[in-house]
Amino acid sequence: MSNSKPVSTPLVPGARLAKVTGAGNIDAKLYQGIVGSIMYGMLYTCPDLAFTIQQLLQFSLNPANMHFQAGK
Repeated sequence: MSNSKPVSTPLVPGARLAKVTGAGNIDAKLYQGIVGSIMYGMLYTCPDLAFTIQQLLQFSLNPANMHFQAGK
């Protein structure tokens, strides 16, 4: 994350996250922790993150690399 750049929107406009068939290749607990951290920020400081959280939470049981990258 040291090379990340700030953006004006939390999720790329028009981004479509899709369900991955089969087992995801990302640890679900790690992904859920990332989404939970973003959710904590949404609840207390940034309500504009609600749409992004809703999109990411749909894949919390079987995340793939594309979902992990969207969360980062």
